[in-house]
Amino acid sequence: MRLAKWKWLAAICAASIIAGCGGGSDGDDNKPADPAPPPEDSKVIGTGELNANTYVVSESATAGSTLTADTFTVTKPQATVHKTGDVLVIDAHGGRLVRIVGVQETATEIRYQYEQASLAEAFKKLDVHLQGTLTAKDLGDLKHLQADPELTLAWAPDQKSKAAGKIEASETLQLNIGNLGGQLGRGSSIDGHINFQLNPDVYLKVENMQVELSATISPNLDASVTYGAQSGAQISYTLGKDFELPPFKTCIVTPVWPCVPFWVTPVVNVSGGISGTASSSFETTLNYGISGELGFTRFPNTGFQSVANYTTSKSMEMSETRELGVTLAVPKLEVAFMIYSVSGPFVDLGLETSLTGKEGERSGIGSLSAERKVICANEPLGQPGDVYGSCLRGVDVTGSMDLVSNAGVKAKIEIGGFWLWDGLSFDYSGSIKLFSINLYSNTWFFPYPDGAGFSPGTITDPTGVTPSGPSGNYSPPSFD
Repeated sequence: MRLAKWKWLAAICAASIIAGCGGGSDGDDNKPADPAPPPEDSKVIGTGELNANTYVVSESATAGSTLTADTFTVTKPQATVHKTGDVLVIDAHGGRLVRIVGVQETATEIRYQYEQASLAEAFKKLDVHLQGTLTAKDLGDLKHLQADPELTLAWAPDQKSKAAGKIEASETLQLNIGNLGGQLGRGSSIDGHINFQLNPDVYLKVENMQVELSATISPNLDASVTYGAQSGAQISYTLGKDFELPPFKTCIVTPVWPCVPFWVTPVVNVSGGISGTASSSFETTLNYGISGELGFTRFPNTGFQSVANYTTSKSMEMSETRELGVTLAVPKLEVAFMIYSVSGPFVDLGLETSLTGKEGERSGIGSLSAERKVICANEPLGQPGDVYGSCLRGVDVTGSMDLVSNAGVKAKIEIGGFWLWDGLSFDYSGSIKLFSINLYSNTWFFPYPDGAGFSPGTITDPTGVTPSGPSGNYSPPSFD
């Protein structure tokens, strides 16, 4: 991951750590006994200052420790005993901020009862900028996310990784959807893939109990998803799955601690489904993509504002069917970056589609003039001089397709309510949706594959005229 903005900080703070790089003093009682040297510059994402009652529990001090929903247990002798009211930055278990509400000590271990702590409780000052594209080098091979035959998340080999000859260079994730629903004989199926990138640009500043936060992603998303019904009937299938990716650690330089661990856990949620009726089997393939940036900013005096600078691409295909009425939610992706494993910004993106289709006919020539019309077989006979067009049988589809994105801040379900910072809290079910973008809607016609239609013929006698013969090829109107 490229974090170039803060590369100069490690060298400066190594020379001036006691002078107070980033401002303030952590307090002599919180100084590490044997400070480690500053981390490699690529891991430094900002500066900060711990509150006087905040302590870093180092990785070595957490050896053999356990963490439950309300208890943090460490072993002696390496662990220091802290008191009720202290706030701990735990450099293990994906990174946690906890406030001690009770202490129990035995000859071999220390048990801390805790509650979640906010960033403002842990840091007097905090100024970080997390920016870059996460790769396989940052997050590993993700093999643990590939056990489900219907829904897997893996690295997609791209040109960069192929050129380098190793998966570590890959920057693109691929959500593979393998005949979802069809394997279980549910009458409907979802198949396809969604390629995207994890490239957060998150700026966070905490000072004097005030918070500034901006968060965007540039997903570079490319999707092709096919929905189908195996027979004419009521069709329904829903999906929902969380992919929690491995947490990664960066560093905040403070006046005393060369590296206060700053942990972030990416989480990808997939949801969506299909519902409706069809008079026969059918398939529709939706292809879409989006590039640009989506997200939000939050400043103490202005509140939340959306960020949406993007371009899109899209197309659709439809197989032969007599009649259908379906609602399709192309698997929606939600990407969240959980700070210290608990809460953080998210952006989601999904295609919401409602389609009604019937057999119909359309002309391939268009109107001739204001006085003469093109007549298809399903229309009333015209006046002398009107023309039978090269009319095709097909599926006449009316509907809407909305590419919808939301952004905000959320907490993990198992945590429940959590204060990311004082004065702004969320329940896990109450994530903020900052904006909803409806990008396009249209009507479409999809001719049957055999191209059955009618040859042109001028109407000289409005009675008894029968169109006949195949029409040849037909190009449906542009999707845009």
